[in-house]
Amino acid sequence: MSLACLVLFMTQRAAILWLPSLLIVMLEPGVTQSAPALSIFLLVVGAAVPVIFWGGAADRYGRRLSLLLSHRSGFICRQQQRREQHVRALFSPAG
Repeated sequence: MSLACLVLFMTQRAAILWLPSLLIVMLEPGVTQSAPALSIFLLVVGAAVPVIFWGGAADRYGRRLSLLLSHRSGFICRQQQRREQHVRALFSPAG
């Protein structure tokens, strides 16, 4: 279940960060057409696979509990990300 959460979290981040810059990446010299196509494929598959696990959790434990766990795991991941950003800001050299 935690792997499904991690995959879903990473695909959501990829959709936010990767898709807007995809055109710029495609125009870079040395980037073939298959690389961006593969990245989009992996993004779509990565977004679809965790749904199977969350659906199974909803069937087994109930919809409310699985939604609560999903919400909580997303909240924990965001808090961890903020902590990492804070630590990086503390230890990065002043520019």
